[in-house]
Amino acid sequence: MTRFSYSASAGFPKAIFRSLLQKLVRRGHIELSEKVALTLAKNGDSKWLQTRASVILFEECWPLVPVVASHTPTIVIIKKVAGSKKNKDAAGLGSLAYEYSSGNESAATDSPDGLAVRIVAAGLERPDAFFNWMESKSLSLEQKKVIASARLLFKQASWQWDKAFCIAASYLAMSSLPIVEPSTSNFESSFPTWVAIDKHTPEGRAAIQRAGAKLKIPPKQLSWISFYLESAKVNYLVDSPWWDAERKWRFSQLGISESYAFGVWHEASEVIKEELHLQTLRINDLIKTSS
Repeated sequence: MTRFSYSASAGFPKAIFRSLLQKLVRRGHIELSEKVALTLAKNGDSKWLQTRASVILFEECWPLVPVVASHTPTIVIIKKVAGSKKNKDAAGLGSLAYEYSSGNESAATDSPDGLAVRIVAAGLERPDAFFNWMESKSLSLEQKKVIASARLLFKQASWQWDKAFCIAASYLAMSSLPIVEPSTSNFESSFPTWVAIDKHTPEGRAAIQRAGAKLKIPPKQLSWISFYLESAKVNYLVDSPWWDAERKWRFSQLGISESYAFGVWHEASEVIKEELHLQTLRINDLIKTSS
């Protein structure tokens, strides 16, 4: 089992709370998402929150962008995404385009629409030309809002993955803007806090490494399996063919099937949960005592 790593002198576990926020939004926990966001702001993360809320919007439910396109408070964006059914096509197409731009041509050849992947990848490499091209088209006000928001966030985002979601959403908006429906219930009645301590945190990466060694599963495989089957769970996912395509492509690159992934995760998740037991208790305590 992992040795407990937090104490009063260790400081606020910012990486875990950042991860926790997105997991809560994905699973539709509106009130708890707000509480964790305010806790992050209280601990000096207001600037990060402002940018991250927009990234979460594009990644988890890109058609919602026009609804909160301008001057919407960060907390309102977070609660709005948490309370909506999710559409992860911008994340799926953007991820494939990023992989293609990094030299993996199969991300286009093995996708439903290789041209779309190549266009988004080109936009990632030459964003000004891409956005100028998009803005030259005859588009509706709602479509223009998506493109304007995407262009702004592209400049603010740090990670190429996040930038790719902006380009992908703009490309998808050119065709249509699906209607976003509210989700009336949480994915789960209580949130399993341990899932927030995932590959995006040092503690989560270490737990995955140990579980992989114990179960003789390559860490890279287990890391991606944990992401798709646990970290990326949402309260309600509308039809998102690009997200499905990206997940299938990733498993193919790892040399595994989805059925194998589910079988592995059934056993590995219990091992990782036990590894993270003490950290989970600590995070739960911090959530309860935060104002």
